[in-house]
Amino acid sequence: MLATAYYYDYFKFNNQDYLVAATRQGLAFVSSAQNHFYEFYCHYPHKMMVRNSNIIKPYADQILDYLSGRIKEFHMNIDVSGDRMPPLERQILELVSKIPYCSQISSQNIALALNQETSVRAVEHGIKLNPLLFVVPTHRVIFAANNASAHRYGAKILEYLLNLEGHVLLQK
Repeated sequence: MLATAYYYDYFKFNNQDYLVAATRQGLAFVSSAQNHFYEFYCHYPHKMMVRNSNIIKPYADQILDYLSGRIKEFHMNIDVSGDRMPPLERQILELVSKIPYCSQISSQNIALALNQETSVRAVEHGIKLNPLLFVVPTHRVIFAANNASAHRYGAKILEYLLNLEGHVLLQK
């Protein structure tokens, strides 16, 4: 059986580079502004990466359109099949992906929506591990401690995203 190739390239936004990776089936990963390959290999250990701007361009263009305020939702295939994501984390990210543009929800409400004994900490941990920054809108989740630096985005891009969608960033 042939190994799945993960194609990657970078896009630049606000003077920061982001790594985007995809398979032939869809988008698999978007990094934060730092630790590109480290973050990728945490999700996809021992995977082969091939730089290919032609495959990545449609994904990067949509992400840039979102970050520039030209679109409010994504229309792309997603492929996290090679990810070692536990079932609870998948459920969390599925719920988060349904949060509408310009809306926010607390991590406590997500824990309650899962209809099981899921702790707020488990929900927040699952959100921090989101392999698809920007595309799965974890920035729309308010953490219990309301700590902006707890998001994988980093406080600067989190503040930008919340402002883009008309939210106020509350920091303690």
